[in-house]
This record gives sequence, C-alpha cells and structure tokens, in this order.
Amino acid sequence: MAASSIALLLLSTTAAAAYTPRRRVQPPKALLRTVRGGSSAQDTASAPPPAAVHPTWAPLAPLAIGAATAGLGAAYAAALRASLRVVWRGLPAQRWLVPAITTAGGVAVGGVAIAGGGFFGVGNYVAAARGAAPWPRARAAVGPLLAASLLTTAAGLSVGPEAPMVAAGAVCGAALARRYRLDEREAAFAGAAGALTAFLGFPIAGAVFVHELATPGADMAAGLAPTALATIGAALAGWLLKGGTIGGHFRWGAVQPLSARAYVLACGVGVVGALVGGAFVAACDAVRARSVPPSRRREVLVRAGAGLGAGLLALRYPQSLFWGEQSLQTAINGVSAPEALLYPVALQGPRAAAPFGLGLGAAKLAAIALAAGAGCPGGVIFPLFFAAGALAHGAIAAVHLPAATVALLMAAVQASVTRTPLSTALMLAFSGNLGATLTPLCAVSAYSAVATARALALPTLLCYPS
Repeated sequence: MAASSIALLLLSTTAAAAYTPRRRVQPPKALLRTVRGGSSAQDTASAPPPAAVHPTWAPLAPLAIGAATAGLGAAYAAALRASLRVVWRGLPAQRWLVPAITTAGGVAVGGVAIAGGGFFGVGNYVAAARGAAPWPRARAAVGPLLAASLLTTAAGLSVGPEAPMVAAGAVCGAALARRYRLDEREAAFAGAAGALTAFLGFPIAGAVFVHELATPGADMAAGLAPTALATIGAALAGWLLKGGTIGGHFRWGAVQPLSARAYVLACGVGVVGALVGGAFVAACDAVRARSVPPSRRREVLVRAGAGLGAGLLALRYPQSLFWGEQSLQTAINGVSAPEALLYPVALQGPRAAAPFGLGLGAAKLAAIALAAGAGCPGGVIFPLFFAAGALAHGAIAAVHLPAATVALLMAAVQASVTRTPLSTALMLAFSGNLGATLTPLCAVSAYSAVATARALALPTLLCYPS
C-alpha cells in the first residue's frame, strides 16, 4: 500500500512538472464597453470576474479537480451501499418481491425524469466534449442524474454507476473551470476521470476511457496528461476517504503460457464479441423505440415495463440483477452462485454447465438492454463484463476453448458496444492479476471487435442521446 501511494505521488509530481495548463482567454475591456446616456462610455462588466488560479498552482488544478470529484464518487458509493442494505436486506426474502422492487424502481426513475426534465447522460457528455452542445449548470444537472442513478442501481436494474459518474464528474469539472477561469473542456475531462476513478479504483484507465468516449484514436493524446493527473488525485483522495488498496481486486487465477495461436483466437473472439455487441445494441434500440414519441406517460410506463421485465428474468436467473461488480468474480471463475445480496451463498458454487452459462449470459444482456434502452441512467462496463464472462464459460463448457476466452470475450463485447478498445484492455489489466500474458491478447480482441463492428456498420450504444 505504501509503495502504491509513493508511486502515485511520484507520477503526480512528474505530470505536474510536464503539464502546461490552458487558461480560458478573457476578452479585453474594450469588448465589454457599453454606452450609458448616449454620450459617455464606461467600462462595465455584466458580472463580477471569476477568481483566477495563481500561475504557480495552475498545473495542479487537474489534481485538485480529480480529488474533488473523487469526493463526489465516494459519497455516492456510500449512499449506494446504504440503499442496497435497506432495500435488499431490510425487506423480507420473498421471491415475488423481486419483480415488485425492480418495477417500483423503474416507476421512481420515470418520476425523477419527469420532475427534472431528463438526464445529462453519456451521450450528452460526448456531445458537450465535442463542442456540439454546452455544458449544463451543475445545480440543474447533477442532482436529478445521481438521484435517478441511485434509484436504478438500488432497485437491482442491470446498469451500474459508471456512466453517471462520468457525466456528473464532467459537469462538476466544467463548473469549477467557469469559477476559476480554467479551460472548460479540460476540466470536464478531469472531473469525469476523477469521479470514475474513485468508483472503479483503476487510475489511468479512467483517464483513457473518458477521452476515448469523446475523441477516439490518436486525437485523445493531446489532452491526456491533465486527465491522467486528475486520476492520480482521485486515487489518492479515494485512498484517504475509503482506505484499502489502489487497483483491482479480482482474481484471475494462474495464467498459463500461450502460443502464437492465441492471437488467432483473440481475433476470432473479437469478431464474435462484435456480433454479440451488435445484437445487444439492437435490443437497446428496440426498447428505446417504445419511448418515441416522448411523453410523460411513456417516461413512466417504459421504465416500469423494463423493471418488470428485469424482475421476471431474475426469477429464473437471479445473477442477472444488479450491475455485476459485486458478483463479477463468479463470472470469472465460472460458478453459478447468485448475487450475495439476494441469497446467502458462498462465492464458490457448482461450475456452470454450458446451457446455464449461455442462458445466464443472454438473460444478463437482456436485462441490461431493458434498463439502458428504457433510459434508466447507468453504465454498462461491469454489466457487459459479467454477461460476456457467463457466455464465455458456456462456450468453454460446450466446445472446450482455452480459459483465456473469458477475458478475451469480456474485452471484445465491451469494446464493440462503447468503441473504447484501449481503455477496455487497461481496465481488465488493472482489474486484478491479469498479467502481461493476457493483457496484449485482450487489446487484440478489443481492437478486432471494434474493427469488425465498423466494417459491418454495427451501431454503438451512443447512437442515441441519453
């Protein structure tokens, strides 16, 4: 733990020394001049000028923004843990209550959407980061988004807090930029990466992810340094607030040496993952079509229907509930233990057979599509990892593929849906002891999936506004 903290401190010092901040250019006073009384002119400003960060401390602004939004992520995580205990441990353990809870969660999210006028989601984040839309005010956007995300996740719907953390952190970062005369886009990236890092615990991977969403390819390299600095500040702040270790906690087991044929396997799994991701996004669009044209009635009914559908799926596959992070270890190991919040079972259970693994993977994808397509705010990183892991174990049991197929299909499905191959490979690498053997193969699988999806013109999850 001490070594990790020292390493992060050294990285933050190096990045701060190499980073030159971009300040928001203020117009000269001549452009703010107005005429009063028709004859005399006075220099007037429409509002008091915002406070400026001193040049000596400006390079550390991303570090501070990352730490501040990490506090937002830590507070959200604490509220989520409390709400999960109240809903799933406080109520009686009755099977019929599962669809009732998920349906009530969908109704509540629809009510928040009506009251707040919609949510600032990842699709809106991408539009603002590309300059196609302005950043909203934090007071108007963050509250409804986090409230709806908390209701969605606490009700057991199969989307996670990752996307709301990105959107809320970006809005807060942009607000801090307006307050302290910093570059708004740069601060938004820093805020998004800080909030995501505080929740996932993967420094650097969060920085790459928030850039890759908005500016994929080589274009993201220009602004990556301050965002990486923000993830370091978020990791240190998260360690101070929550304790524990920095980095992943999943156990991938011993990775056996692989031959050159493993790269052929990675390319093949990438193609399969792209097809799975394309089918998933098509299901999301089919659910989304039920909300068109939008109305107050549809805001509630579509989300209630999605919650009911997810609850009914959970009666057969209870592992399909929640966003999957708490039970991802079971998907990695290939066991069939349900979510611990529902049933008091051990982490290890009987190894999943091929029909069960394939059925669970399909049910999880359907549950994610219901929630995401209905407009319940949430992320798909861990949900898709879980679904792909279940599908991979089903395929391994059926046709005796190598164990590395689990990580490769996780990378392929996630990357094909979000078009984020590099950050997906980094997340899997930082998730635990994946090692130097599987990490390059995960990158090959992820890039193969994205190339296949683009060649086949498969849609991405960001095709429609959030």
